[in-house]
Amino acid sequence: MLLITTLESTESTNIYLQKLVSQKKENSKNVSPTDIPEFYTVRTNFQTNGKGQKENCWVSEPEKNILLSTIIYPKIKAEDQFIINIMITLGILDFCKRTLNSNDLTIKWPNDIYYKDSKLGGVLIEHSIMGNSINYSILGIGLNINQLNFPKTLSNPVSISQITKQDYNIDQCVRDLLTDISNRYFKIETNIQQLKKEYLHSLYRYKELHSYSINNTKIKATINNVNKYGMLCLTTSDSEKLECNFKEISYII
Repeated sequence: MLLITTLESTESTNIYLQKLVSQKKENSKNVSPTDIPEFYTVRTNFQTNGKGQKENCWVSEPEKNILLSTIIYPKIKAEDQFIINIMITLGILDFCKRTLNSNDLTIKWPNDIYYKDSKLGGVLIEHSIMGNSINYSILGIGLNINQLNFPKTLSNPVSISQITKQDYNIDQCVRDLLTDISNRYFKIETNIQQLKKEYLHSLYRYKELHSYSINNTKIKATINNVNKYGMLCLTTSDSEKLECNFKEISYII
């Protein structure tokens, strides 16, 4: 059974959930499912300071989209944390493919969801590390559902409603999305290699030659892999092998 708290408005669902965790930690060294159950979720109709990757903000029209954060307690080593990105983005992709009845959906490394060349949503994952293991992970998810108009400052947004010309029940979408993510999550210990293979074949521009900017230098390269540590592995048109962290590479779309 999913336990969901709905807020009319909040600064950020990730910040809200982090504060709740901090309160629980005041009386103990770590946080466990007995304090806050796994997949306890905070969702909101509007964020005043939504968090995105690279210190970006997540912009969303009130009551139109999925804005939530949920907590998990993955039993994996800290060095294997990119597995969380893999299974979360695949879970979101499952939801989007079924809702849109389309296969024109991909994961833009490391964790954005794309419909063709437009951004449908994304996830911000924040880990708490204890020793060599992950104590807990907070997953912040933003997904465009019913929004039809976006600020011109956003380069390539799209919503499910824009694609299908239909309107959706956000409450039901939240529950369906969390179910798809949890279905992926509970396979994490038994099917890691299959998840990795599926993630690679779901990558935006996988095995295709495209233009990128790496440290402000424009190149043409092909995405071949994502290594154990989540670095993007590419081969340039000059056959040079590259491994890039998230802040080192930008897609030219």
